[in-house]
Amino acid sequence: MTKKKVYVGGDLLTFGSQMLRDWEKQQVENLGFDIHSAKDDKEINDKSNQTVESNNDLPNKIFKKDTDGMVDSDILIFDVANTSVGTTAEIGQWAMIHELCEYTLDPFLTKLASKPIFFHSSDIRDTDIPETGHNRSHSYNAYLVGCCNRCNEKGIQTWDEIIEELKQIV
Repeated sequence: MTKKKVYVGGDLLTFGSQMLRDWEKQQVENLGFDIHSAKDDKEINDKSNQTVESNNDLPNKIFKKDTDGMVDSDILIFDVANTSVGTTAEIGQWAMIHELCEYTLDPFLTKLASKPIFFHSSDIRDTDIPETGHNRSHSYNAYLVGCCNRCNEKGIQTWDEIIEELKQIV
């Protein structure tokens, strides 16, 4: 029996973010899934093996490898943050796939749109306490939230809620 593969997407630019991605990866692996994590791709992340030429082509390589990783995965999980530009672009790609399915019956797009997609936020300022005006702890970009809602009607969930849903899928 082949294990389902989960794409774990989120910020990778700080040591703390990389530690969080490793923790998320371990949590999902413990449920019995295989993982695709861009963080683990030595070809694009090992800067000691880059030449000037390969480094100058790195954005194209990252785009291709991460997009292929998402397409080849069965389930997608994204950490939503206004500051994570690459992850925001990935989320936008999936929202567009869902949107295009409204206009066409393309079987490949339909297959992609059928993948379970989950969103969570690791921002410690998230709260259910009502906040108004300029006293808000933080906010999410409304378009980004709309992208999440387009892909999953539950929108941004807690990590624990996602883990519970994954237990039902495995």
